[in-house]
Amino acid sequence: MTANPTYLITGVTRGIGYGLLKSYLSRPNITVIAGVRDPSTSAKTLKGLPTAAGTKLIIVKINSTSATDAKAAIEKLKTDNGIQKLDVVIANAGLGHSWQKVLNTSPESVREYTEVNTIGPLVLFQAAYPLLEAAAQPKFIVMATGVSSFGLMEHMPIPSAGYGASKAGVNYITRKIHFEHPNVTSVCLYPGWVKTELGDAIAKSIGMQEASITTEESVKGVVTQVDAATREGTSGKFIDYEGKDVPW
Repeated sequence: MTANPTYLITGVTRGIGYGLLKSYLSRPNITVIAGVRDPSTSAKTLKGLPTAAGTKLIIVKINSTSATDAKAAIEKLKTDNGIQKLDVVIANAGLGHSWQKVLNTSPESVREYTEVNTIGPLVLFQAAYPLLEAAAQPKFIVMATGVSSFGLMEHMPIPSAGYGASKAGVNYITRKIHFEHPNVTSVCLYPGWVKTELGDAIAKSIGMQEASITTEESVKGVVTQVDAATREGTSGKFIDYEGKDVPW
């Protein structure tokens, strides 16, 4: 990683994203950009997080349902904040709220999931690419899920037709970025089955009380894998927070 790297992370107001934000803010001499849906309601809390020496937090509005937020945020970062490159972009923002089998999955829910979980990261990459291209070793990381895996489907009987399909869609886009942009390290990163609101909701959908790992465990592993990600080693792959391959 280059000196004084710049990170952009979406979906940082809770769960894994919040944990990632706190982790990166604890590192000295970096710039962390937090993409949130509504800065007016979250900026005060996020700005109150401990920040290491020389590290700067910038908050921008990026709503994953917007076709223009990401591009506007990038322009604002360049003109108002002097951001000239993005070393790492972590597309963490996502949607998960209903757990239905195929027969009961409404077209409306599939459209809603696709807009946030598939199209949202696509629009983010398109907007961020000029600043990624300006970095020496740019990384585009998408928070994936085991629920999207075709290979694990028989072992994960979770009623998630809409959610799983939308996350499988972004897996395709993320891998496609690897082949179309040889200068970018593009990775699908499964943070594990985490004890967040989303993770516990998935667990309850199949009769479990909660998910299997803590946010702290997940964040530590995710940060490790982001640091270690390389074009030769992990780009174009689907891995978990321990660095293990996940079947597509």
